[in-house]
Amino acid sequence: MLEERMYTAGLYLRLSKDDDGRNESISIGTQRDILTDYCNANGIAIHRAYIDDGYSGLNFDRPDFKEMLDDIDRGIINMVITKDLSRLGRDYIMTGYYSEIYFPSKGIRYIALADDVDTLKGHNAIAPFKNILNDMYAQDISKKVKNAKHQRAKQGLYIGSDAPYGYLRDPDAGKLVVDPEAAETVRLIFSLSQLGYGGVAIANELKKREIETPSYYKFRNGKKRYATFPSVIRNEPYSWGAAAINHILANQVYTGTLISIKTEVLNCKTKIRTQVPEEQRMIVSNAHEAIIPQKLFDEVAVLRSGIGCTANARRFNL
Repeated sequence: MLEERMYTAGLYLRLSKDDDGRNESISIGTQRDILTDYCNANGIAIHRAYIDDGYSGLNFDRPDFKEMLDDIDRGIINMVITKDLSRLGRDYIMTGYYSEIYFPSKGIRYIALADDVDTLKGHNAIAPFKNILNDMYAQDISKKVKNAKHQRAKQGLYIGSDAPYGYLRDPDAGKLVVDPEAAETVRLIFSLSQLGYGGVAIANELKKREIETPSYYKFRNGKKRYATFPSVIRNEPYSWGAAAINHILANQVYTGTLISIKTEVLNCKTKIRTQVPEEQRMIVSNAHEAIIPQKLFDEVAVLRSGIGCTANARRFNL
């Protein structure tokens, strides 16, 4: 006979790109409906739903998952329910730790509905094997995604999350297209460098002309991911620095050359990115329209290396 106890549940919902192509419907809304119906049918009070939308099952550093653990520590909930074990996670070691060690040690009843896991009923002999299969699935997806990126890179398609300053990303063709307004600033930066201006001097010139920094410019054009950048937070649209200038001057993308696979994740569980040796990177010439001629890029590279005449000899009053 099962223990008579009053339960207050935390419903844990998770969805990531890893789940694309799955047969069953596992949207956040579907998960919520299934778990809510179960609680209503069994007289279980619901504290709240913890939702991590867009987080891999191999990553346990998820915002709402950590909030749920905090609520467990505070004694707010004594039950955790997921649609299945894979919603809790896809790393079989960590998923097994939480379901078989952490939850029981905290007096938490854990239920994974579709996998018939209920810690109140005792050990489920099939659960460890399902965790291993979920882990294998996630690693297989990670490998396929990596191979697909390599293939796209070979074709000269842009695989970065956001286009470099001076370009926009064509979502249909997968190519970079010139952003006229930002491209003019890139040309100005190269022209000033050609005249002998260093990074600090160029930054000061852009401030004087009240030209927005790349992060502020992108934020103003709807890229909300830049909301946490210093120039945006402090509302300093013209706060250029030498580092940003030097990064632009060293980027071959402005010559139409696309260099991809600069970093890679070697372990899909740790997500630690490592630098790929230059000789192993994928380089495609004429991958997109150039903003800067190759000749100018090479000339600026020589000047920045300190070879040739002094800056004072090159510079003239604009």
